[in-house]
Amino acid sequence: MESHQLQFSDDATCDENLCLAVKILNNYLLVESFSFIFKTNYHIDFEISKKKLNEIKILYASHEKKDKDADYLAWTDRCLDPKIIFINQIFRQRLDYLKNGHKKTKKKETEIIVVFFSFLLIHELGHLLLRWKGELNSPTTFGEAGFFLENKLFGGTVQLLIIPSKDWSVNSECIGIAINKPLGYKELDAKILSYQKYIHKIYNMTLSFDIYVNPVYLKKPIEKGARAMKQADEEVEIEEQHADYITLESLGILKCGLQKH
Repeated sequence: MESHQLQFSDDATCDENLCLAVKILNNYLLVESFSFIFKTNYHIDFEISKKKLNEIKILYASHEKKDKDADYLAWTDRCLDPKIIFINQIFRQRLDYLKNGHKKTKKKETEIIVVFFSFLLIHELGHLLLRWKGELNSPTTFGEAGFFLENKLFGGTVQLLIIPSKDWSVNSECIGIAINKPLGYKELDAKILSYQKYIHKIYNMTLSFDIYVNPVYLKKPIEKGARAMKQADEEVEIEEQHADYITLESLGILKCGLQKH
């Protein structure tokens, strides 16, 4: 009988933090919602996708940013059969800083970053599943494929919150992860995930599977002046960008520009 569960290989990376992110992601992929979406929306051949996914490697890499470019958080080669998912090395630099420093909140921030890695990988998987079918670009019915998958699973797009709001660097503190609701929701629906009740439990793999795609939120507004960073592999419609911009700005949050290959 054909299995409808996809899993990244245990050999996808040799980095300690990325390895943990892969384990977290593989737990997500055990949730029935994933297989259902892959079958009914992506219409994938599970055997082909499993074979391709087993070949994927995950590495840190640098990205040369021009003056007006947005920050690339993660990316793949722009082809139908990429073999590597790249994670921006600024994350590794920040994790090394936290590991070697004496910051009191380093444990919490490390967990936030590692869990966010799993969300980045989910986003990239949304693109890879289409490319393995011969579709280089997201179909118009999807919009941006990574966002489409995030919205289907979590009811919004996943964003990393950093301070200060100026240029992202090794000195930027990662203070949380937010889910920003799509067009048509009220501004207060941009919410931050609970560290204690969701992120910490995801990191330690103690969260019940029925909660994985039903996030627990904090009952307080997102910190003003924070910068919300999200992953996007393709340019999206101006209307979607504008709606997202209004939602976040109304909360006093500066939004990172959309990433694109």
